Amino acid sequence: MGSGSLTGVLFWTVIVCAVLLTLAVVVEWIRQWRAKRARVVGMWDAVSKIAQEKELTTEEQSVLHKLLRRWSPGEPHRAATVHQYFDECVDEEMDALRAKGDLAEFERVGTVLRDIRTRLALDMVPIGQRIFSTRQLYSPQEVWFVDAAESPPRWKRGLVQGVNEAYFGVGMAVDVEPPRYSEGGDVRFRLYRDDDARYSFTAKFVRRESEPVGLTFAHTAELERIQSREHYRVRHEQSTNVGVMDGPVDGAVSETDTPRRIVTRLRGKIVNISAGGLAVVVPQPVPSQVMLRVTVDLPLERTQSFEVDVRIVAVNPLPAGRYLVRAAYVSIDDENREAVARYVMHKQQQYIEMTGQAG
Repeated sequence: MGSGSLTGVLFWTVIVCAVLLTLAVVVEWIRQWRAKRARVVGMWDAVSKIAQEKELTTEEQSVLHKLLRRWSPGEPHRAATVHQYFDECVDEEMDALRAKGDLAEFERVGTVLRDIRTRLALDMVPIGQRIFSTRQLYSPQEVWFVDAAESPPRWKRGLVQGVNEAYFGVGMAVDVEPPRYSEGGDVRFRLYRDDDARYSFTAKFVRRESEPVGLTFAHTAELERIQSREHYRVRHEQSTNVGVMDGPVDGAVSETDTPRRIVTRLRGKIVNISAGGLAVVVPQPVPSQVMLRVTVDLPLERTQSFEVDVRIVAVNPLPAGRYLVRAAYVSIDDENREAVARYVMHKQQQYIEMTGQAG
């Protein structure tokens, strides 16, 4: 066989291999494209089933599908079931509607999206987690507010009346006339989340409401989170036994009091803890004059759980008929208190290493 023939064979061998390789790549790309398409179709079917199970109205289903197709076409199921991704879609949608300048449509869609959020159970912030927007406020959360230009500031106490994805409303906590602000003016707010921290932010005033009497403000995501406590508090999620003990009616308690008997037992969930006290979520309201005995489990510090007696500082209602009880230690021995302090220090150090800042 001559060199020319050998060269020809090699040439056609290379061509055939290249064609086969290209064909294999194309076939694999088509296979992956079909698999991805089938996966996306399946996710859209899942979203439709969720909408039916949650009994969304025809209008709500239409708004939800438009929202997801516009801002999360490739991951509709994730956006319809996870707080973070649903929030991102809502933020994008509301910003786009505001930019168009049709405020009536902006408010209509904001109201419908809030109903959708509620039906999808995405309106509740997990206990102990921070908030990132005024869309995560709830009614009747207490807030303090003042005209940003007022000096010295005279803070007014108010209650959140309602929240949708367009605006949030605030009414006065007492029966007085709401202050008058200029449309578009800045109003400063402060609020305290018992299971989280203190926040301050500035919101734009929109309008006064006559029924119910109150003030309407535009949402903001520029919230300043402030940790201001004698003891640093960290998130600690643990199911626990809560014993409700009899206590003096006036609420006066001390470590020298006669040991008290447990009159009721509840199942609860500790949501945060510090060297000075803890917060626990319980399924029913607890009178502030009683004491509690709570079982604490710190696997990083103690091999066995231990009990602490606490006095109630405040009881605050939460969505879904639950109550957040903030309590301070009354009876805790030095060894257990040191264990709590070490646990908090370790958790704080982990947080600083992950975020680069103290929370």
